[in-house]
Amino acid sequence: MSTKPINLPGLGLIHPTDETNYRADDPISVGAVRALIHQKWVHTVQVSDGQGGAPEFHASCELNGKSFTITGQIAGS
Repeated sequence: MSTKPINLPGLGLIHPTDETNYRADDPISVGAVRALIHQKWVHTVQVSDGQGGAPEFHASCELNGKSFTITGQIAGS
């Protein structure tokens, strides 16, 4: 993947934290996390308490033959 920010449907703008990891700028909805599960380029989605108790998601993805992860906060509770 690129080291430039990319815009993904449902996630908005995500920025690279290194060559294969990205982080969503803004918290995303529970519905958007659910929608990730159904994307063909997403292999797995995990949800955790995250840092400071705020729920986070971690998605393992592959697009155009390149593997990468996306991490971000989940909005609301």
